Amino acid sequence: MPQALDQAFTWLSSAAQDGRRVAACLLGEMYLKSEGVPQDFAKAPSWLEQAAGQGGMFACYCLARMYGAELGATRDAARRDFWRNMAARADIDE
Repeated sequence: MPQALDQAFTWLSSAAQDGRRVAACLLGEMYLKSEGVPQDFAKAPSWLEQAAGQGGMFACYCLARMYGAELGATRDAARRDFWRNMAARADIDE
């Protein structure tokens, strides 16, 4: 892992564990897109759902895309629609 991504991962992991919504969203996105870490479709939704539960619209959007199989995960139409609707209702503050 390049040093900058390694440092970002360390900082984001710590901040996400402390409940920081944006950090959880970015960490989930790293796992989703294999940016500096191995792609992991178990860890990605866990972090993204944490961020979404705190009102993160972008996390909802990422989850909708993931379950729509646009980002390589297993297609799940019910989950895709749920997160798409949540994204539509979320405040756009990210």
